[in-house]
Amino acid sequence: MNRWIQRPLGFLLFLKLYSNQWKSYSQLRQLQLKKIVRLIRYVKKNVPFYQQIFEKEPTFLENFHSLTEIKKFPIITKSILNKNYENFISRRIDPHSCAKLNSSGSTGEPTTMLYDPIHQIFNFAFDYRYKHAIGVKFRYNQAIIEDSSYFPKINSITKHILYSRTFYLSVFQDPSLLVQQLQRLNPAIIAGPPSIMEAIARIILENRIRKITPRKIICSNEVLDYKARELIEEAFHTKIFETYGLTEIPHVAWECNFHTGFHINVDNVLLEIVKNGKDCAPHEIGRIIITSFNNKVIPLIRYDTGDLGCLTDEKCPCGRNFPLIEKIYGRTNDLLHLPNGKITHPWILINALKTLSFVKQLQIIQEKEDLMVIKIVENHAANSFNETLIINTCKKTLGDEINFRIKKVSRIDRGKDRKFHVVISKLHQKYP
Repeated sequence: MNRWIQRPLGFLLFLKLYSNQWKSYSQLRQLQLKKIVRLIRYVKKNVPFYQQIFEKEPTFLENFHSLTEIKKFPIITKSILNKNYENFISRRIDPHSCAKLNSSGSTGEPTTMLYDPIHQIFNFAFDYRYKHAIGVKFRYNQAIIEDSSYFPKINSITKHILYSRTFYLSVFQDPSLLVQQLQRLNPAIIAGPPSIMEAIARIILENRIRKITPRKIICSNEVLDYKARELIEEAFHTKIFETYGLTEIPHVAWECNFHTGFHINVDNVLLEIVKNGKDCAPHEIGRIIITSFNNKVIPLIRYDTGDLGCLTDEKCPCGRNFPLIEKIYGRTNDLLHLPNGKITHPWILINALKTLSFVKQLQIIQEKEDLMVIKIVENHAANSFNETLIINTCKKTLGDEINFRIKKVSRIDRGKDRKFHVVISKLHQKYP
């Protein structure tokens, strides 16, 4: 099914899905229950990996009456998915009829995902609903900054009909070139990862550029810290909207105009946050586990995203009853392990270092529990570089037991997965 058919169908599905965001909490839970029951029946008939589970336990989930019963399924890690890849593919759908997309491999294990045509229509519908919610109009032109391997293949007809207002810019270009392109296009919407948007924002502020005036900035794929958010919003004079999703499971959650957290698309996924095998309480940080409802070619039940986050039980003033992710903290392998046995999130150190005016960009490399290397790109427009101040800030934040080595570099490259990693841990310890 071609994109020029999928997009209009996606818009029609958006009209159907639109009302879901205004349903009551009990109606949404009932909707999820129906979707899970359908999903379980489907995988039992068509997906070899899950068929093996049912063969061992013939009565497994025979009477599924509560969402909590999904916990009887084992958690699927990326490693399990890759090792059993062929057995996760549904025998009901021809893989050759599906779109292919490779995950970035930020966990060290890239995965090829398949999207059947119906799933792609759902993806368009959820994209339409989110953009409608934050006030994006169909007539707006947009610039999307991303990995060029993800650019859609567009012929002259589909370019004219579907993409006449969409411009794709490679994330691998020098930020100064991206600024020049954005000046020429002056798009209403700019979407890109936080690291490249921060680099662009610095150039705009340093050169006092006024010709880029977007209505909205959309950030995804990387964690956005509050210092970067402030800088980007100052440069573009508009608010940032974050979205959360994976190559394996797109369109998980999104920020609305109130920025109180990430609304979970409960008609697309069931999201759990767990620690030591148990559900986390509101505001408690744990691993994000997701069940996808709409990918029938590679159905994923209780997939471990490798990300950390926490939920909130607060209601959003916007009136939507979609539950909220309070905060997303990034990958479990980005955590810092301290000599005293404690595990801490890197953002307390990152935010502390970003208060130093001469720090333009940074990367933390944990070599050992008591040794961290801090790479710094200097902001030449600010005060002179002060290595002692950097070390004192690090020790004040994380403690005197850690040795910090400071490396001043001209640039920090993206990793093999094509993403920018603000933390690289060489310790092989796992989060519970």
